[in-house]
Amino acid sequence: MAMLLDRCSSPLFLLQIWIEAMLDRPSAAIAHKPWLGADAPQDFISLADVVSFARQYLFSILAFVVAGIVCATFYFATSDPIYSARTQILIEPKIPRNLQQQPAEVNLSLDTAQVESQLAVLRSQKIAMMVIDDLGLMDNPTFGDLDGPTIGERFRRAWMSIVDAGGFHAGNAALTDFFHRVLPWPDRMEANSPQLESERRRHAVEMFIDGLDVQRVGVSYAMDITFQSQDPALAARIANATAEAFVREQVQTTTATASEGIAWLERRMREVGDQMNRATRVAQQFRAKHDYSIGQDETSVAGQDPALSEGKPTNQITLEQLEVTADTYRKMYE
Repeated sequence: MAMLLDRCSSPLFLLQIWIEAMLDRPSAAIAHKPWLGADAPQDFISLADVVSFARQYLFSILAFVVAGIVCATFYFATSDPIYSARTQILIEPKIPRNLQQQPAEVNLSLDTAQVESQLAVLRSQKIAMMVIDDLGLMDNPTFGDLDGPTIGERFRRAWMSIVDAGGFHAGNAALTDFFHRVLPWPDRMEANSPQLESERRRHAVEMFIDGLDVQRVGVSYAMDITFQSQDPALAARIANATAEAFVREQVQTTTATASEGIAWLERRMREVGDQMNRATRVAQQFRAKHDYSIGQDETSVAGQDPALSEGKPTNQITLEQLEVTADTYRKMYE
């Protein structure tokens, strides 16, 4: 008897009994279901099981459904509508000069890298700053974040809707003061944290980039510019201003490049002109210092120069070399 009690109190024996009981539980549960036939599989779930589960947890299911509907209604009732405005621009491909004389099928080939570069320019901070300065968006109250109002602002809007619908103006001041003290209101947060001019500009650029969307239309050179804002008129103005700023930036870049090229060409022309004048002056001075008239006694019988006939090389600069140099610089200058 003592040995049996010791065995029953053993942890391994108790664990074995618990495992056997867990393995036998599904069979026992299925055996108590009269709607299952004798040949029904052990893991079969019938419609009656679903109905029984729904009846047992009906109130929990309804509570979660109602809570979801209330949360969705609260979200949509306290959210701001967002409007989208779209415009399109067409970029001109930059074809190298050596390809402009090629057949048409070569000129029509799409340069993906060039289009992606233009898309990057449209999304750049330079375009954002140009639009912000042109439209004065930093001082526009309708130009704000698209993240939606804060939780405090949402509760304030919900409470104001209830007050306006029910006419509870007597308790409006007390509950509004409670929300103002407990929840973070946007006006109070802005008053407590003044921003510098650089921070305001950086925040405006971030809001502009968040609302801007630039996409390529298929595989063409057309690009869609879409901007989202809480004000439909402001969204349209910003989308059009972005396209205008892009065109203006391209013109400024082309003008600056041409100005730099013209300045370099002018400097080069002055250098070549100075070199041409210097070479011409040296040639004239050389011609003035030397007499090139040849006498009969200075020429050999064979008509050759005595120095050349003796086989002595000359290393002096000749007039022909100076004239060739001057003529070369003259052609470069022209």
